[in-house]
Amino acid sequence: MPTLQAGVSGQNVGDQWNGYPVSGPITSRFGIIDDAHPQPHSGNDVACDAGTLVRAPFAGQVVLVSRFGDGVRWTEIFGNSAVIRGEDGMRCLTAHYQDPPAVTVGQSVQAGDVLGAAGSTGQSTGVHVHIGLSDDSNPNFSKDEDGGVTRLLDAMTHLSPLAPAAPTPTRRGYASELVASAQIVAQMIERDALAIGVDAMLDHVIATVGALKASGGG
Repeated sequence: MPTLQAGVSGQNVGDQWNGYPVSGPITSRFGIIDDAHPQPHSGNDVACDAGTLVRAPFAGQVVLVSRFGDGVRWTEIFGNSAVIRGEDGMRCLTAHYQDPPAVTVGQSVQAGDVLGAAGSTGQSTGVHVHIGLSDDSNPNFSKDEDGGVTRLLDAMTHLSPLAPAAPTPTRRGYASELVASAQIVAQMIERDALAIGVDAMLDHVIATVGALKASGGG
């Protein structure tokens, strides 16, 4: 079964972050028709543990945040979710968070920034993250009139080229990563999402220390 591998911090020192919001086995591929999807599936479903951090696949702006239980049809389907729009008009939907997203509409994000935590809200049969991809020609992620997906994009094949190159592993770079960890915690405290912020900080610290040891710098 194919697996989406995501970098720990969005700029994984010593490697290249490949632009996917979360890591895990793909349980339902884009365009597939199965028992759970009688029409072609509009995205890729990636299974993961509850609480797994969901990250922005590329730099851009948050253009939609939905909160499960608000009575909107979109939210009934995708649950707690967020849409990021890149400068080129590319839009990425990540859905089924366990809690409302840790970001707000209009907020700027960088590749790898934490958006929320994986869950199973909305039309979901288990913990996973639905990853949908579209552009400005189809901002609502609508399917074709016949239920097809020709108006949508396959995240598995379109996100990797958007990944930023890995930074040069230097002590200054590691220090910057640790500073970024503290900044994430501060941002999450402001949004009453401290638990997510602490998890994100630990991810940064573990990745940074591991890279430092691997490079012989510590």
